[in-house]
Amino acid sequence: MDPERNERVSGRKEYIEKAVRVADALPNIHVAAQFCLARDCPPDVQDLHELEAVFTNTTKPVMAIAYSLQGIRKIIAMAAAIKGGVDKLRKEPMLFVYSEPTAPLEYSEKAAEILIETSKLGIPVLSGSCVQAGATGPVTLAGTLVQSFVESLTGLVLSQLTRKGAPFIIGVISTIMDMRTAIMCYGAPEFAVINAASSQLAHHYGIPFFGTGGCSDSKLPDEQAVAEATASLLMAMLTGTNLIHDIGYIESGNTGSLEMVVILDEVFSMLNRVLKGMRVDEETLALDVMDEVGPGGHYLSHKHTLKLLLEEHWFPDLIDRKRYERWKEEGSKDMLTRARERVLKILREHEPEPLPKDVLKELNSLLKT
Repeated sequence: MDPERNERVSGRKEYIEKAVRVADALPNIHVAAQFCLARDCPPDVQDLHELEAVFTNTTKPVMAIAYSLQGIRKIIAMAAAIKGGVDKLRKEPMLFVYSEPTAPLEYSEKAAEILIETSKLGIPVLSGSCVQAGATGPVTLAGTLVQSFVESLTGLVLSQLTRKGAPFIIGVISTIMDMRTAIMCYGAPEFAVINAASSQLAHHYGIPFFGTGGCSDSKLPDEQAVAEATASLLMAMLTGTNLIHDIGYIESGNTGSLEMVVILDEVFSMLNRVLKGMRVDEETLALDVMDEVGPGGHYLSHKHTLKLLLEEHWFPDLIDRKRYERWKEEGSKDMLTRARERVLKILREHEPEPLPKDVLKELNSLLKT
């Protein structure tokens, strides 16, 4: 979704640049990725242009998706140029590489080559299965879970046979296929259940887990989108998913909405507060403070309030808590309007930390060779 034109458009490199700049500015988004396809770039170097757009617009860790063996070699060379060499990149990785089996129960030559090449260099690699229950996997959730792990663990075997101890992340992006519409459901409750079970299994095996949350089947960043995205995000967080991807994807993963990314950055912050829970000790029980204030008093200016306010209370940036009269005076803006305004403000004002000129020159050289 183009936030300036407010319409659905085909992916281009400029949209990746914009999306990554937004991700770079948001405090609760910790990893950047391509977000859409750069369909305006030559197909044989499309992945290079996509990653160049990511690398030049953020200092956050990056998930890299390559489309060929040659592509992953150059993408890793780009990352090495940024870090100061492959050895430095291996010791302090700032990217991990995505590789996906093909359901049911296949690993394509291209996906295997990308995984093996990455593991050979000691760069973190992710093997993420994507099974559709009832279509490319059993209709049952338990059966889909088993097949998903068989496929993803195949990547672990390839990785460790290539380089023992190579860093590895297991991923499961499996959900149901809606038998009425034949779509892969991004907002289904079954998606969240499969993700939660997968996270528990991955933790049982002691492997970092890459799951999904914050996405929807809605065509717009509307009430349906926020409801579905919040439900999946909460389940992913409750079960300790280490990497939650596809934040802001709507239309079953076919459209990306930066307004949704901004909204979910706020939701993520809210849910973090929920998961933080309540500290219970002598200071927070505040019995002595109650004695000091006494009946009929107030706590507004008490030093206890001033000391603990920011620790105990969560304050939103996007969610509106104003009184109705003030909200109306300020334009009666709904959540989507406020999110779009924040996206546009970030695009106007946020400047990612620039890469050194010699690194930019090296990246440009890799695009051309």
